[in-house]
Amino acid sequence: MRWITILLLFLLPFTAGGARRDDIYNRYVKMPSKELFFIANSKLQLNKPSNDTSLVCYTIIYNRYQDDAPVAEKQMMVETCMHLWSIYFYTYYDYPKCFEFIAKARDIAKSIQKPNPLIYLSFGAMYQTIAEESHNTPLNEKALGYYRQAFAVSQRLHDHLHIDMALTNVISVAHELMQTPSIAGEMRAYRRSNHGGLLYNYNLILYDAVSREEQGRKDAAIECYDRQIAMLGDNKQYSRLVYFTFVNKARALETMGRYRDAIATMQKPREIAKQQNQKDLQLEVYDLLSALYNKVGDTRQYTSNREKYYQLKDTLTSYRQVASVNEMEFQQQMNTMSDEIRDISHRHAVQTTISIVASAVAAVILLLLFVVYRQNRRLRESNRQLYHQNVSMLKAEEEQRQLRRKANVTKVPEEGLVDSIVEVMENNDEIFQPGFNVERLASLVGSRYRYVSQVIHERFGCNFNTFLNEYRIKEACKRMNDTEHYGNLTIEAISSGVGFKSRTSFVTSFKRFTGLTPSEYQTQAKRENSYK
Repeated sequence: MRWITILLLFLLPFTAGGARRDDIYNRYVKMPSKELFFIANSKLQLNKPSNDTSLVCYTIIYNRYQDDAPVAEKQMMVETCMHLWSIYFYTYYDYPKCFEFIAKARDIAKSIQKPNPLIYLSFGAMYQTIAEESHNTPLNEKALGYYRQAFAVSQRLHDHLHIDMALTNVISVAHELMQTPSIAGEMRAYRRSNHGGLLYNYNLILYDAVSREEQGRKDAAIECYDRQIAMLGDNKQYSRLVYFTFVNKARALETMGRYRDAIATMQKPREIAKQQNQKDLQLEVYDLLSALYNKVGDTRQYTSNREKYYQLKDTLTSYRQVASVNEMEFQQQMNTMSDEIRDISHRHAVQTTISIVASAVAAVILLLLFVVYRQNRRLRESNRQLYHQNVSMLKAEEEQRQLRRKANVTKVPEEGLVDSIVEVMENNDEIFQPGFNVERLASLVGSRYRYVSQVIHERFGCNFNTFLNEYRIKEACKRMNDTEHYGNLTIEAISSGVGFKSRTSFVTSFKRFTGLTPSEYQTQAKRENSYK
C-alpha cells in the first residue's frame, strides 16, 4: 500500500495541474488569439511550476493555427511556438515536444521569409544539452551548426543581442569539440562589428581563453577566465554566464592536474545550479565533481556526487515520462472539448466536458493503481524466489563444507593451498574484521601473499576483494536469515559486523551477489521466518 501512496503523492501535482488547466481552458477558450497571446506573455515564468495559464493560452493558439493564416498571425504563431519550446525545455525537460514546437516555428518563419535567430539558438541549446547529458559528440556538432546559423542570421539583421548570444555558444561548443581554429571567420566578422558592451567584451576574452587553452597556455587561459569572472560579478542577469565561466576555469584547472583547485572552483557553479533549480546544470556539476573527487582519491565524495548524478538523471527520466503522459492526456482533452463546444451549446458542452474529464482522470488513476499493484506483486514474487535461491545456495555450500571436513585426501601443493584458503574463509571469523587483507590471509595459510592472490585469481576467477566480499555477503545473509538473534539489527550494523566500511559498498556487493538489496533480503527473511 505504501507504493500506491507514494505514487499518488508523485502524481498529485500532475493530476491537480490537469484539473487546474481544464478550468483555465474553459475560461479562455473563446477569447481571441491576440488577447490570449497578451495574457500568456504576462503570466510566463520559465522554470516555474505555475505556468498553467501561459501553457493553456499558448496551446489554444497553437491548436487554432491554420496554414492559410495572415502574415501577422503567422508571426504570432512563431513567437507562440518559441514560448512553448521554452516552457517544455526549462520546466518539463520534454525534448520531443521541444523539437515539435521549434521545427514548426522554423517552417513558418521560412514561409513568411522572416528568419529568427532565436529559432537556431533554441535548436543549438537543445542539441547541446542532450549531447552533454548523453556524452554524444555528433549532437554537439549539430549544436555548433545551429549556433553558427544563429550568428549568421543575427548579423544579417544587425541584431547585436543575438549576435552576442550566438557567438558565446559558438566559441563554447567549438572549444568542446577542439575546433576553435575553425571559427576564425566568425571572430573576424564579430570584431568588425565592434558594437561594444559587456557581452561583446566577454566574448573576446572567452575566445582568447579557449585559444590559449588549446595552445597549452593554461595559466594564460586561467587569467582570462578570472577577468571574465571579475567582469560579470554577481550580476543575476548573467548568472548562467557566471556558471559557465567557473566551469570553464575548473575544466582548465583539471587539465593542469590542479584537481583540488578545480573542486574549489566548482563550488560556485554548484551554488548557482541549486539556487536556480536548473536540473541540466546540476547534472553537469555532479558529473564534474565526481570525476574530480575520483582523481584526488576522495572515495566518499566521489560516491556521493556519482549517486546524486544518477538519482537526478533517474528523477528527470521519471519526471519526463509522467509529464509526457499528462501532457498528452491534457492535449487530447483540449481537442475533445474544443470539438464539443463547436458542435453543441456552451452549457451542455461544459457539462459533458466535466463528465469526460472526471471519467478520464478516474480511469487513468485506476489503471495506474492496477499496474502498480501488479508490478508490486511481481516484484514481491521475484524477491521471494531470489531469496529462496540464495538460501538454497547457502545450504548446499554448508553441506559441501561438511563433506570436505570428513574427506581426508592427499592434495598436490596448489590444491592444498586452495583448501587452506577455503578453510580460513569458511571457519575463521577474522575475515569479518574491517582490516582483513590478502597479506593476513597469506600469513594464516603460510604462503606468500602474491602467490595467494595468483591462486585466488586462477582458481576462483576473481581478485581478492571480490573473493572476500563474497564470503562476507554470505555471512550477512546467514545473519539476516537468523531473525531470532539478528532480527533487530539494522542494515548498517550487519554491514559493519561482517567487515564492510561503507553502506554503499555493502549494498553494491550484496545486490551483485544475491540480486536483492539488503533491505529487500531482510524483509523477505523476516516474512519467511514469521510463517514458521
